[in-house]
Amino acid sequence: MNSIFQNNIDAIRKKWPDLAGNLEQYNSNEKMSYEHIELEKTRNGMLNFRVSRNSRKVYLHSNYDPFKEADRWIKTLNVKVADTIIILGAGVGYHLDRIVKEYPHKNKIIIEPDPSIFLLLLRNRDIVNIIESQNILFVIGDEIENIVKLVMGLRSSGQVDCIEFAELVSYDSLYGDWWIEFKKQYIKYLKIFNINVNTLFVFKKEWYENFCENIREIPESVFYDKYKDNFKGIPAIIVSAGPSLKKNIELLKGVYDKALIISCGSAINILESRGIKPHIMAGVDPGEDQYKIFGSVKSKDIYFLYTVPMYYKAVKSYKGPKLYYRTASSTYVKWFEEKVGINSLGTCSGASVSNSALDIARIWGCSPIILIGQDLGFTGMEVYADGAVLKDKWDKTIRDRATNSKKSDNILMKDINGNDIYTDQPMLSIKIYFEDYLKTTENVEVINCTEGGIPIDGVPNMNLSDAIDKYCKNEYDIEGLLGGVYENEKGRALEFAPKVDSFMLKLSEEIKAMRKLGILRLKIMNEMVNKKMFDVKKWKKVESITKRLERYDCFINLLTPIARLFLISLKNANERLAEVEEDKEKKRWILMDGLQKQYGFILDNINYIYSILERQKAEDQVKVGNQNAQ
Repeated sequence: MNSIFQNNIDAIRKKWPDLAGNLEQYNSNEKMSYEHIELEKTRNGMLNFRVSRNSRKVYLHSNYDPFKEADRWIKTLNVKVADTIIILGAGVGYHLDRIVKEYPHKNKIIIEPDPSIFLLLLRNRDIVNIIESQNILFVIGDEIENIVKLVMGLRSSGQVDCIEFAELVSYDSLYGDWWIEFKKQYIKYLKIFNINVNTLFVFKKEWYENFCENIREIPESVFYDKYKDNFKGIPAIIVSAGPSLKKNIELLKGVYDKALIISCGSAINILESRGIKPHIMAGVDPGEDQYKIFGSVKSKDIYFLYTVPMYYKAVKSYKGPKLYYRTASSTYVKWFEEKVGINSLGTCSGASVSNSALDIARIWGCSPIILIGQDLGFTGMEVYADGAVLKDKWDKTIRDRATNSKKSDNILMKDINGNDIYTDQPMLSIKIYFEDYLKTTENVEVINCTEGGIPIDGVPNMNLSDAIDKYCKNEYDIEGLLGGVYENEKGRALEFAPKVDSFMLKLSEEIKAMRKLGILRLKIMNEMVNKKMFDVKKWKKVESITKRLERYDCFINLLTPIARLFLISLKNANERLAEVEEDKEKKRWILMDGLQKQYGFILDNINYIYSILERQKAEDQVKVGNQNAQ
């Protein structure tokens, strides 16, 4: 092993041990091919690579003066408002020398699709200074989906916000199609991310309220994973509320004892309107529309599958049996579980309750899992089948949108029959979650019997009548399987009630203390920012308060997961404004103004949680008073 490679790989190992291990494996692999790469010298004696790909033979850098080329390249970048530059191609690294010097404080993600090129770089040129520079990450390989998800993970954690894409002309020539597809996939996942951010923004208060209310329901519920593998080999039919449901809904009347029927969201109202009772009804959404859906359910012996972020009045109002589940993405709910000693199995997250329902059916052992009413688009310019309580509202929204030609909302696609169908990004997010789930989950057989709507890649389509004939031949005591576990477990769940009470008491104490600190911190910041007078003593006081505030368990595990994306947006927006401001004093007050907004936002969140807990205390006191009076 040559010394140049060893120095480079040692530097990589200090920052990215996994990457170093992978590169060493590549390096020792005798099957690694370098035949498509020629090492040559430029006219001024510098190293260059000449790469053959797809019948093209291209020098990665100028064959005259790579550094001058790098200087010209850096001037073409428009990265003033970006905090992150994603660069296609490591090449021989001349452009990387330039960019780490020009933009030391910006994130730089270098994607090299060809491991052979990167290994030859490490063997032939000392790039330790680049590796050890600030805010740089190397990504080696050409698996688009994995790279996009890595970038989205950095975005979700707040490390990446505004991205600028850049590439060398040579790499655009060699990898142009790959680069276009990468950016398309990034945009696809970015849209899902933005939908999640918008959901958080719209339902910010509801997340806190639903958390504080629904965790008090858990002791009276059975944990869904107590049914793990209880339905092995039994088919499941997951019913969504799409307009195509009217084509085959009547067939469900003959399969109550032959398949586990799980109704998702608005589908429960459609089923009840036709005299069909599912075994399970499932909900997840945080908005008050959920109360309109589940508050109107007539039956009291359907098992209600709910999760903590769901609208709490929908959960509290239902008097039948309840099953609790937690999605894997609900980190703040997992924190609560750990505090009270619950060890539940998290389900897959998704854009819809039907995504989680699929995972739950798999965990319960159901096979095959049949989807119906999962249109993923607006068949016949409808959102729901007849009978959904929100049908008129949402059908009107979709038709108004089409009339107003809001192309940013309407997306034209082909349905399973090759006909045009409109959809939108939230619907497509459900499709993407299904497809991603099936790519990464083994031993799950899914069949799409929607008989309309947009296809799900990797899922075969079948008429429901054919699926019933093929898979729903045997009868099972499904009610007995549900009821047996429920009766055995409901008493055990009640054992968590005192622990939940203790958790709520500790939460209340922490919120009170955080509120006091938050009020003081914002007061000091307001005094400085409003008067534009920086005071070192006051600033040290702000820093001290911030450290104390951010140590609280509640701040770390409840407020931060819910409010984090807003705080990141506020922070990044002000930092971008400050970056383009050359006057140092103005720069300072742009950043201080940003902190003032962040502290105000945090205090608003704390105050809202405080108001929820105070309201709960008052309601509990009234209940105790009424009980004593009786």
